[in-house]
Amino acid sequence: MSLQTMKTYLYDLFYTVRSEVIRNWVNIGRQNKIKYSDFVRMTNFEDSVMFGINIPQDIVYYLETKEKELNEYKGINIYIGTLILFTRGIKLNEKDFDLIAQGAIYEFLNYSKPHSFRFSYFPIIELGYIIEKLILPYLIKQSASDRIITFLIELSKDIQLQDDFFIGYHRGPNGYREYFQYSDLDYFNPVKEQIKHFEKNSKI
Repeated sequence: MSLQTMKTYLYDLFYTVRSEVIRNWVNIGRQNKIKYSDFVRMTNFEDSVMFGINIPQDIVYYLETKEKELNEYKGINIYIGTLILFTRGIKLNEKDFDLIAQGAIYEFLNYSKPHSFRFSYFPIIELGYIIEKLILPYLIKQSASDRIITFLIELSKDIQLQDDFFIGYHRGPNGYREYFQYSDLDYFNPVKEQIKHFEKNSKI
């Protein structure tokens, strides 16, 4: 095991344990008293809450060098709500994975409006898994600095407030809506099916 791999593993272990403590506070209804980390805070917004992420400017500058605006991938509109579907129950070749990861960085930096970094409850949970499963592996391969990797590991663990959660819906190739839990992706991933449908039609 390389030194970089070992350091990443230890960072991940530490922030996983710490995030469990944070989840317990959330689950007993003390959200308004919590400072999630040095970078994540929660504030009341109308009848719900919003999560604000404070990203050091030098990390923002670095991420901007790795982002790529990706409006569509094989017939799938790319945004936070569909990127979460690429984190479980699907395998991509290296080229396509890198493309999706670059698109994920762009969506992270430009969600709602550029560099606002404000998210409601479910989008921020989805972002936690998008960072862990898409953005981090890509940046590690790009030899991002330890500071950037550590920051993103900490951030991703702190905002993964649920292991399983409602995704919402994904408009499939036939235009219908699908509702499912995150864990359902292990058994059926609509994006995986849509890619197959797209590739099949492309050969016709």
